[in-house]
Amino acid sequence: YTIDTIKDYSERIGLIIGSDQARQFKRWKDWEQILERVDLIVAKRQCDPFEFDLPHVELHNDLIDISSTAIRNSVLDNQKFLDPKVFRYIKTRRLYG
Repeated sequence: YTIDTIKDYSERIGLIIGSDQARQFKRWKDWEQILERVDLIVAKRQCDPFEFDLPHVELHNDLIDISSTAIRNSVLDNQKFLDPKVFRYIKTRRLYG
């Protein structure tokens, strides 16, 4: 869980999540404790009108319109819409499961 990782840090850190994850943030384990320990940064895509009602900093992503969820699903399904070097890096290091 994210909260378990965050507890390992003695200093305050920034946590970047996409707007897709922000939509379900209140379902995360111990989300209130997460907010107490991090500066939450929500990366919004240019076509996403999503409003987030918790304290956060907004990061507008005008360069890449993709989510980590889409990358993970693509890698798990062996679809190679990613740059071949990126795909190879993810696969050889067994990222995303």
